[in-house]
Amino acid sequence: MLPNNPSNASRRGNVEASITLLAVIVVVGIAVGSLLISSALRPRRSISVVGLGKEIVPATTARLSFAFATTGGSNEEAASNGEQQFSELLSSLNTFTPTDVKRIPYQVGQRTATVFQYATGAQMTVPSAQVPEVMKVLQGKTVQVGSLNYIAENEQDVKIRVQESAMENAREKADQIAKASKGKVGKVLVVSEQGSNAETGSAVTSVQEAGANQVEVQSAVTVTFELK
Repeated sequence: MLPNNPSNASRRGNVEASITLLAVIVVVGIAVGSLLISSALRPRRSISVVGLGKEIVPATTARLSFAFATTGGSNEEAASNGEQQFSELLSSLNTFTPTDVKRIPYQVGQRTATVFQYATGAQMTVPSAQVPEVMKVLQGKTVQVGSLNYIAENEQDVKIRVQESAMENAREKADQIAKASKGKVGKVLVVSEQGSNAETGSAVTSVQEAGANQVEVQSAVTVTFELK
């Protein structure tokens, strides 16, 4: 029988203590990991609503586009007549002090053996108050109006205000639904804007004319909130 060596007993005690500590760490790690996994797998409660904002504002300018056409007995005659008549038309519109005038290059095409057609057009911005008079001038010519878009005053400021109003409306709707479900609205998880612009005719907005020299700017946002 070997004598009882105190150093050997001490080493055995240290090993046993280390094993015990390691076992505790493993157990705690497994418990924490299981809790984290359970929390991650638990579906987050959320609520999605659509917020609406709108504002009627003055329209100070209007952007219009139009096409012009005339004919001649030859390619040269159609081009000459067309350029002269179109220049006269633009001169008559200069009395309205248009801005951002963009003229479309003209084209001449043969319609029949003896008829050649000249075609061109232009875009310009005019004061909104003068739109009725501008339309009278255009209607007196062989002109087809392509588009007429009223532009809001202080466009960027209006856009920001309408977006903020839409977000406030979304929060109010979410609060009402959360209250009914005995919950509480938390932070914003996802937000997307359906459209906001201060110019009519855009594909991403629902701006409408709201009377003489006015437009109604609308914005719709879809917001997903955390539901506590």
